Amino acid sequence: MIRTIVLFAALLLPAPAAAGGEPTVTPFPPDGQAQLIVADGWAYIVRGTPPVPVRAWQFADAPDPPDPPDPPLPPDPPVPGEKWQVAIVFERTQLDNLPWSQRTIIGSLVFRERLREAGHRLVAIVDQDVEGADGKPPKDLAAYLNACKGDPVPRICLAPLKGGPVRDFPLPMTEDEVFALLEKGDLP
Repeated sequence: MIRTIVLFAALLLPAPAAAGGEPTVTPFPPDGQAQLIVADGWAYIVRGTPPVPVRAWQFADAPDPPDPPDPPLPPDPPVPGEKWQVAIVFERTQLDNLPWSQRTIIGSLVFRERLREAGHRLVAIVDQDVEGADGKPPKDLAAYLNACKGDPVPRICLAPLKGGPVRDFPLPMTEDEVFALLEKGDLP
């Protein structure tokens, strides 16, 4: 309502009074039965002679709205050749339906040794529904499981070896494609 009065007064007045300035008097409504007086942050409607206030409003400049918060910074782009923490998430009941090459990645000791020799750390190769003794996902795997939640499995999850956000991708079809992904840190 305050803004309405200020706007209405601004439309009626030829030159609004500055704060602490001279009052401005305008016939209100235009038939002259009353007057709108604006002075020192107040608006009055008065009638008659001598003027009798009928209504008064205090108004002030509305404070500027606060600046919106800065958008979150995007994660740093992957550094080619960076070393990764690697987790592979799959669905145990669907293992037989995977291509042989992906089953080899999931079960191969040679693949695990290649990861270690390349400087990466294998966190886990785990079923997406894994639970600890308390019936909840293990805390050390929660970030990886959450990263691929809702995405079709099998997935490979990568996090920088020094720590950082977990990113997940569809599990590549071959070991060589996995190592190409680890080298780039992203899909082409």
